[in-house]
Amino acid sequence: MERAHWPSQQRCGDLFAVINTARIGVAKPEPRVFAIAARRVEADLKRCLFVDDTAGPVAAAQEAAMTGLHYQHIHQLRDTVAAILD
Repeated sequence: MERAHWPSQQRCGDLFAVINTARIGVAKPEPRVFAIAARRVEADLKRCLFVDDTAGPVAAAQEAAMTGLHYQHIHQLRDTVAAILD
């Protein structure tokens, strides 16, 4: 598991994780990939955010109970993360 950081002046530390599907042997949009990712960060699927720039994998994440974001702009991402953290 690789760690990623929030790209802003207010960093959230290790709150975010990037799961490399090539390393776990399961790829999106297969539902198992989302369950594996949640397990890796020891979080409930409903507390996880999946971000992608294509709609298909986002819909699959939402079907698996994750919050899914079809990324188009950084402000959209910040608003979505803020809602999850509340």
